[in-house]
Amino acid sequence: MSWEIPTDELQERLQLVGRPIDVYTAVLHILRANLPALVQAVGLVPTERLPQVMPKRFQFAGEELPSPDNPAQWPVILVAGAVRTTEFAHGWQNEIQVNVTAAWPGPRITRRQFQDSADLVTLAAGIFRHEGVAGAFADPDNPTRILWYAVVPSGYSLVPADWPHYQGYIAHLVFNQAPGSGLWPAPVPTP
Repeated sequence: MSWEIPTDELQERLQLVGRPIDVYTAVLHILRANLPALVQAVGLVPTERLPQVMPKRFQFAGEELPSPDNPAQWPVILVAGAVRTTEFAHGWQNEIQVNVTAAWPGPRITRRQFQDSADLVTLAAGIFRHEGVAGAFADPDNPTRILWYAVVPSGYSLVPADWPHYQGYIAHLVFNQAPGSGLWPAPVPTP
């Protein structure tokens, strides 16, 4: 026995676990590609208000936010979440809770911004009910990689009232990622 394990053996084991960052990245791509057109298509927002409601940025929560003093850079769509891992067949399944927040600068927002935030995240969650993404979803750039096998909506909540950086509404979705989905590069044998 040794403290070291051959890297190729470790890489083999990675094929049995998921890769949550791929889900968060894919959610950002899908929202960026579809949410603005959907906001415009549903017509909930009068044309003259679209510039105030249309998301300006799509980013991971924790990335640098625009200046709160520049309302033209808001709202921002933020994506992040928690991961729960459970045994599944020959490996481990990730249940990735993805939180999609439509954020305006805090610590307080207007009633109109609150309503717009709720509408934006409801539309965002609705995108993931489409059969093209609700079931097994392969990476469009590499179809051998299955990013998730199911998306389950799990509700909505508010950014906590005492959070000083931004405020808004949050949609919660659970993405299930199975082992053996080809999410990690194939092992390269060690010499």
